[in-house]
Amino acid sequence: MPDSRPLAYTSHRTCLPKTLGIISIDTTCLNRPTTRILFTCNLFFVPKNEKGTAQLEFVLYRSCNGNFESLMGNWVYDIIDRKEKLSHMFRLSFCCKNSFPCFCHYFVRVIPVYIKDCAVCISNCHLNAVAQ
Repeated sequence: MPDSRPLAYTSHRTCLPKTLGIISIDTTCLNRPTTRILFTCNLFFVPKNEKGTAQLEFVLYRSCNGNFESLMGNWVYDIIDRKEKLSHMFRLSFCCKNSFPCFCHYFVRVIPVYIKDCAVCISNCHLNAVAQ
């Protein structure tokens, strides 16, 4: 299970992915299931000097029936040349229609693509999955 403490990224952690959430769902008893994934978290941005810039990439992976992980989607969050502190809720949603019945694990990871003159803290991560 992922660590529930806030995660702070600074420039020395560039490009190391961090798992923010893992959830499993069993759709073996459903015919042509539709699976919906919802992830939310709080982002805190603190510039260090004049202006700070950050680019985060949130990625969703799926592993079904013990197979390898497959990339399901990615979402980019940019903060460019900002002088003020920022607190914001980030949300991603994904829907997979008419998938095959199976047992799947979903993973949400973040990659700090670019962090300059700032700190970014990610906290209060929630990952939900519903199938019907």
